[in-house]
Amino acid sequence: MFNTSKVIMLIGVFASIISLFLYHNFQRDIFHNFFYIGVGIVIAGLIHNLVTYIKSKGHKK
Repeated sequence: MFNTSKVIMLIGVFASIISLFLYHNFQRDIFHNFFYIGVGIVIAGLIHNLVTYIKSKGHKK
């Protein structure tokens, strides 16, 4: 079973790392945007984790 939020976070991490490598070689503006998209994906994944955690605690009561 895959945890979707972990997969989303991994994609975000890879996107930000790849963009950081490319950032030094190519047009900075484009890959700077990709880096922020990657960070945004990671933050979204963390929020998703938090929401699912709160929901699961709520159901157990």
